[in-house]
Amino acid sequence: MIRAYLRILCIALAVGMLLTAAGFAVERTMTATSSTIDQKAPPSGEAAPADQGVTKQGGDTVNDAVAITSLPFSGTGTTTGYTNDYDEVCTYTGSTAPDVVYSYSPATAEWIDLSLCQSLYDTKLYIYENTVTAGSPYACNDDACGSDGYKSQLTGIFVSPGNTYYIVVDGYGTESGTYFLDIAAGDPPPDYCPVDTTIFGQSTHVPEFAGWSAGVSDVGFNSGPLLRYENFSGLAADIEGLHFWALSAYNDGVNWSECDETPRDLQIIFYEDDAGAPGTDVATFDVTVSGTPTSFLFSGFTLDEYRVDLTTPVTLTDGWVSIQGTDASTCWFLWMSGYGLDGAHLLLSTDGLSVEAGDLSLCLLGSMGEPIGACCFPLGGCSQMTEADCQAQGGLYAGDDVPCDPDPCPCCIGFTGNINNDPGGAVDLSDLIAYVDWLFNFGAEPPCLAACNTNGSSDCIVDLSDLIYLVNYLFLSGPAPAPCNPSCE
Repeated sequence: MIRAYLRILCIALAVGMLLTAAGFAVERTMTATSSTIDQKAPPSGEAAPADQGVTKQGGDTVNDAVAITSLPFSGTGTTTGYTNDYDEVCTYTGSTAPDVVYSYSPATAEWIDLSLCQSLYDTKLYIYENTVTAGSPYACNDDACGSDGYKSQLTGIFVSPGNTYYIVVDGYGTESGTYFLDIAAGDPPPDYCPVDTTIFGQSTHVPEFAGWSAGVSDVGFNSGPLLRYENFSGLAADIEGLHFWALSAYNDGVNWSECDETPRDLQIIFYEDDAGAPGTDVATFDVTVSGTPTSFLFSGFTLDEYRVDLTTPVTLTDGWVSIQGTDASTCWFLWMSGYGLDGAHLLLSTDGLSVEAGDLSLCLLGSMGEPIGACCFPLGGCSQMTEADCQAQGGLYAGDDVPCDPDPCPCCIGFTGNINNDPGGAVDLSDLIAYVDWLFNFGAEPPCLAACNTNGSSDCIVDLSDLIYLVNYLFLSGPAPAPCNPSCE
């Protein structure tokens, strides 16, 4: 009987992860609001009342937010004594913790990284763009880093000029205390439009972007075909190819389920612009193409990147493009949202043409002569791109036409010393502790032995001399850990 109840419970949890939020209407667009399961107890209780006598080192609301004028920025303070003005669901609901607000208005388009990793309490971090949109923050995170994993971090967040971003330092449940907020210019996420060949780019959203979604664009949709269009402008060269990101999934009216259609049949059509809508067809391409899995999951489903080389260049300065799955199977093509500028796209359904919220991921490419292959990143992850793009991002190029699945990347990329395989790549006291524990206390073997060769010995032997080398670096101003040696893998 107990096993039967456990089986029912497991099924219920699986169904809960994929359950749509608004019935049949949500079948057209899949959102990520139910993609996680709580891993700590839900918050309860009420936070302490605000203390008007507390020293206000940050803003209490967006109206008196402390302006950040340049990056990098480091700020510290306490949320204790502040008012609970805002709350967002970054996995957990019901928080009543006090919060502090900062603002940032970028002068240029850029990607930024934000960290509360060194804070002294269980934090929460989220961003609003221009106005407070309760329930729909621009980005949001609860648990990502820190020694307990309960501190907050946002990486690869796209910000653009003309907008003000309100950064809210909050807490889980009733938690408050000392925080350390660090903000720095970051790098684009691994999956983004190629640098050298893109003539129009709207890279896919990343998990930290709270508004990311995937919309069905497929002839097999169960109440009639759906076709999505995205606009583009300002092209100075012919279109010779395109990148886009998508999911393969199906909804039976209640549940979403992931499916696998490889290769996938797609129809890509380019149109002239007709007063803000798709006009005359310019070129149609029926293609069969396989997606490359990225490092991202959307509601637990694999996000794939597609690259299509066009057989004939398309000449358009401004216009529209549609992408649609064409094999009428119960495995739909869902086009992923992306970082665009006008915040909308068009959808043609049996109800007619409608304006839908959000831009779609799309990179229109010029010259397609440069091949792509797997690029391995020092902090983990793999993405297919040109060798030049890989080098520009500090990655290790694995070779032309090399896929990311199976993973071709060595475990040690860049420099040795990250003994505990910290996702942030830091070399610190925790690595030394892990090293000592392994060498002398029968602790767990490090996940990457090549990273333990801190003195860079050509024989790849890992021993006490490497530990001494690491101690000298951390405490005695010794030389930095040696570069990774591919022959030691």
